[in-house]
Amino acid sequence: EPVGFKIVVCMNGFECLEYMEDTERTVMPDLILLDLMMPGINGFDVLQAQRKIYTQEQMPIIIVSAKNQVSSVVKGLELGCNDWIHKPFDRQELIARVKTQLRMKDTALGFQLLGAQMGQPPKPVEAVSTAPAPSRPPALIPADQIQETATLCTMLTDRQIGPNFH
Repeated sequence: EPVGFKIVVCMNGFECLEYMEDTERTVMPDLILLDLMMPGINGFDVLQAQRKIYTQEQMPIIIVSAKNQVSSVVKGLELGCNDWIHKPFDRQELIARVKTQLRMKDTALGFQLLGAQMGQPPKPVEAVSTAPAPSRPPALIPADQIQETATLCTMLTDRQIGPNFH
């Protein structure tokens, strides 16, 4: 059964980075599902590039990977992924983890908006990376305008996740 997510599929790491850098895109994703083993640029490199721009609270990233070595999981967590799902995965678990990350993001945004309404300047959230602050901070979207969207940067096919994921 469809879950209601709008999904943008990027077939490789370069395409994902290009999509995220496109300031004229029509949909800003709320979350990224990221595969590690992609042609061109691997998921760790995409993760590092996104963490130079977005914090874990601003852009949750869930790694979906067949790599199940503890060292890979630890590396992903140290680089700033929000969660890790092993392939093959259970559809219900994936959806539950996505919804959990979106709720956590909405909670963080809610606290920022509440603080702004109370006249308190937002406290800066340090990015995982030690890179300089982003040149263009992500826009804050009013809560009533947030759509549940996800960017899927993976080589998964409909046969692997089911045709009715979205």
